[in-house]
Amino acid sequence: MRTLPVVLLGFLIAISISTVTAALAQGPVAHWPMDEGQGNVTVDAVGGLQLKLEGTEWVRTKLGPALHFDGKDARASCELADALKPTERLTVSIWARRTSETRYQQLVDAGSGWGDDNQGYRLLLHSRGARFMQEAGGDACNLDAGDLVACQWHHVAVVYDGARATLYLNGRNVREVGDTGPITYDGLKSFRVGCGGNGGIIGDIDDLAIYNRALSADEVAALWEQGKGRALTTEELMAEIIAGQETATLAAVPDAPWTRDRHTSLLASFDDPARNDADYARRDARVAGGLCEADVPGRFGGGVRIADGTPPLIYTGASNCDMNQGTLEFWVRSPEGRNIWADGKPAVMACVYCEDHVGYPDRPGFNLIMRKLAEPDVIELAVDTERRYWYTHLWPDRSADAARTKLIVPCADLEPGAWHHMLISWDRTDGGRAWLLVVGEGVTAPCAPPLSAGLIIPCKKVYNGGGYFADLHPELDGLVDELRITDRCVARERLASGPAAPAVAGVDEARLLHAEDLARTWLDQAIALQIGGGWQAALDWPILTSTESPGTYSILAEDEYTVRWTMTAMLRGWETLGDERYLRSALQAGEMLVAVQDEAGAWVQGYIVQPDGYEPVAAGHGEIQEGTQADPIRFLAYLYRVTGDQRFIEAAKKGGDFVILAQNPDGSWPLGFDSITRKPGRGYSSYSTLNDGTTLWGMRTMLLMYQMTGEQRFMDALLRASEFLINAQLPAPTYSWCEQYTPDGKPAWARDWEPAHPTTTAVNYARDALAMMYDLTGDDKYLEPLRKCLGFWEGVPDEHSGYRCYHIETGEPIDAHDYNVYPLG
Repeated sequence: MRTLPVVLLGFLIAISISTVTAALAQGPVAHWPMDEGQGNVTVDAVGGLQLKLEGTEWVRTKLGPALHFDGKDARASCELADALKPTERLTVSIWARRTSETRYQQLVDAGSGWGDDNQGYRLLLHSRGARFMQEAGGDACNLDAGDLVACQWHHVAVVYDGARATLYLNGRNVREVGDTGPITYDGLKSFRVGCGGNGGIIGDIDDLAIYNRALSADEVAALWEQGKGRALTTEELMAEIIAGQETATLAAVPDAPWTRDRHTSLLASFDDPARNDADYARRDARVAGGLCEADVPGRFGGGVRIADGTPPLIYTGASNCDMNQGTLEFWVRSPEGRNIWADGKPAVMACVYCEDHVGYPDRPGFNLIMRKLAEPDVIELAVDTERRYWYTHLWPDRSADAARTKLIVPCADLEPGAWHHMLISWDRTDGGRAWLLVVGEGVTAPCAPPLSAGLIIPCKKVYNGGGYFADLHPELDGLVDELRITDRCVARERLASGPAAPAVAGVDEARLLHAEDLARTWLDQAIALQIGGGWQAALDWPILTSTESPGTYSILAEDEYTVRWTMTAMLRGWETLGDERYLRSALQAGEMLVAVQDEAGAWVQGYIVQPDGYEPVAAGHGEIQEGTQADPIRFLAYLYRVTGDQRFIEAAKKGGDFVILAQNPDGSWPLGFDSITRKPGRGYSSYSTLNDGTTLWGMRTMLLMYQMTGEQRFMDALLRASEFLINAQLPAPTYSWCEQYTPDGKPAWARDWEPAHPTTTAVNYARDALAMMYDLTGDDKYLEPLRKCLGFWEGVPDEHSGYRCYHIETGEPIDAHDYNVYPLG
């Protein structure tokens, strides 16, 4: 191969440059060099078109002035003159840099519509690239490509030659598509810069030119060469990126392997070369992926090697990662002979994904993507609070690119042969905030857009060292050790500027951790036993199978065994521990209670769970006893307070209406009330009853209904019941209460072991009810009956204490059988 003489080579280069320069000399039809000092306009140097400036500011670049836009009120605009409406050929050339994130950042807007409705043309920054949109011949052209660096100047150009549209970034062709036909501008009247219908740029714009011809690739490259002097050096760029970020520092970088504490939700030490499962996890300790090397040295003991192209570590989310607040941290080191911190290559380091938005239409999402970027080498934490759907976890870069909150820490100076502590943290209170710290030094920022209050979508999966598909994005390709997730944000006691750990005297952390473990174990087991939204009243121990013909039907007991304790425990577990699974269980219970409530508003004490619904074990048996109505009403009111779901409060009110309907004329409640006939039960079930807390639970329901609705009828019912208790008190010697009374107020037998004599259980129910009325009103008349009763019980001899029944006339202990009374000694 012959080489050209140096002189001839220089001559040919000069000819090439002069040819390109001559072509560019044909010039644009409009050119705004963004010269400063022109008041509230900037003037087109070709045709004199004036862009009116509103809310913009002049800033300096290395090559002169530029316009700054705030993404909100700032705008530059003029009439869409004929010179700005090329139809057969078009080139748009502009210099821009964005200093903050929004979803769409308009550069030039001379169009409208979306997809096939596109008219005119639009050029904008989108994610980490640029997008060009136009309509030609009725077919929409939508180009989206590139790789932008935050705070850096970029030359963006789009060329349409009548046959194809090409997008250039920094003189390089990044995408092109075939496209034919004229560009139309029907009804379009305005030309806007730095703003548009989808939002404006937060950043700077300079040197905008519109051509009515298609520039060649060489001409676009020449424009890039002419203006690239405004680009920042690596040092200047890092200063720009870091400037304005709020710094954060750990009080101490951890220097020992983690031990589990009560805030640890997942911990993987990787000390077992046979597996990468977590040593501890609240939900599921198993790891997916499984192709990482598990027999490499770690920061403390063993570690794991995550190689680019192989699956990362993937752990179940759910309870393992609290999306309300938490911290994820791990140690990283470059492999031998490599420097992953300054190799100019990107890598996904960690991802925390929420569940898909499908099924959670009104809840805010929250995704965190930690990655190493190139040009310059930095570590970035992207906090994505926008709506993301089922495919989001396939594309961590897309979610990160679109995120409006980004925290950046330089990493090029990290020593490749050393282990480095990495930490991301989040707290969604007060709109949300995130932290990124590398070896104890980092930054923090509020979330944008701010997170709304209320329930948040729970965590789906946690990735360490990559994302979902290893071949779709670069992975960490490094060594990892001591992965830990906690349910506390780093600002709690760990930052140098944070609050000190509160000193709580007498608290045994180990004992408290054990107690929380016991609570979680019980709740988790209860979830596994839930059937049709509820629970069976009894199970065979220890195999935990139904005592009621397993495989054919299951009984849901509507008494203190299930609604009062188990359902409420799920809600309490959710509020205390923040585990979404407990709320889901409570919601299933609430759905069941709404579904089985009958037309009168009543519940019965059991339901057969069928494949196609529920069957009451005794239709119409709307007992008031044992909280059969009160417990569902209280639980539904509690569930409404947590969720705001109107169905639950409406069902609670409907249940309260049934209870007030069941009240006896004397103010008491019967043991049972038929919700079909709307009449008291037959026999002793219609009596005025204290047994099984019947009247007490009726009173508690009335108080709750009054507090919920403010309706006086419920308070009036409560006052009538308290008068019944005062009137039902027995005379001397016992001054006590019986289990049930006839409609004329006389003590009565119920079952053959329930005599018409005072009992300690009836006294307890009357005591609770009258004490409640005193607490509510402060009226001493509710304490006076209790003082009389106490006088009798204090005088009972020790040898007579502890029995259930006492004779109504003598006050001595008795027993009852076959409707006969027997004295006891």
